[in-house]
Amino acid sequence: MTNNLPSVPEKAKALWRIVKATGPLLIAQSVKLSEAYAQHNLRLAEVEAIKELMIGEAKIITDVRKKLIDKYLDASPEDRLRLRQDIDMAERDLRQLGIYHKAIEHLPKNESVTDTASTEESLNPTPEFKAWLDAFNDYARKQNEPWRSEILARALALESQTPGSVGQRALWFIGTVDDREFHAYAALLNISINLFGSYVIPNFTNFVEREIPDYFNAPGKQVGQALFIVSNLGLYGDILQSSKKLPSGSLLVANYGKRKIVAKLNQDIVVGGVLPTALGDTISKLYEPAINELGLEIFNNWIDSLKPAHIEILVDAEIAK
Repeated sequence: MTNNLPSVPEKAKALWRIVKATGPLLIAQSVKLSEAYAQHNLRLAEVEAIKELMIGEAKIITDVRKKLIDKYLDASPEDRLRLRQDIDMAERDLRQLGIYHKAIEHLPKNESVTDTASTEESLNPTPEFKAWLDAFNDYARKQNEPWRSEILARALALESQTPGSVGQRALWFIGTVDDREFHAYAALLNISINLFGSYVIPNFTNFVEREIPDYFNAPGKQVGQALFIVSNLGLYGDILQSSKKLPSGSLLVANYGKRKIVAKLNQDIVVGGVLPTALGDTISKLYEPAINELGLEIFNNWIDSLKPAHIEILVDAEIAK
């Protein structure tokens, strides 16, 4: 096989890294995939074939698990211990494969080409990716809540697209954060403004006693309470001292939900309040906020506080979601 491959779409690169990460068993079963790769035809058309391959592998593991359970009922005490271990391993494999399958769904939808001379080596997992993957698999094989499985799948998809974008610290956070803390953070992201790609809550002091809609499916949860719950997780900077300065003459780009604002700054402004750390930025990219009326109120209130002295609105439009 030549090492001088034609340009390879980014989605195909990420897909190949995920397939390689599933281990030699899955690849060995896919003659079609191996031949396609050898012939430089790894393209978007392979996605559904690989998903079907994973489904087929899951069915095989499920059948094996059922047979092990049948044997368990009639086994001796000594054999039951070994069978129990085999059953547990099959269940772990199924959970891991399910997250890998879901990760493929989060690969980029648009096919783009960035390299003009890809090599086989560039498509294969790096040592750093393999080390990250070892830790990832430990979490993927556990009994996870639906939200954690979803975040893990998104993390695998993002790391496969851009190795190094989800570090070990972020992965550890995803695997260990407890249910209450995650839902508090999710509730805060739901009311956060997207400012240049980061989720912030400006002027939060005006809203600390307000209840967050649909927070963990329970009433009575306030912004201040959610901030207290996540205060020791390293997701936000000091909410009393953290700030971001935007210089006069620059552009302000912000949106909440479908409303997008592009404005020219007439003077320097300082954005204070709830600002993310690097860890917070990484985790927020793996979550899709749910829009609600409080978040829209915070956004509108902040924009109105900047008009007309601080900003000149250039675009105020509804964006496609």
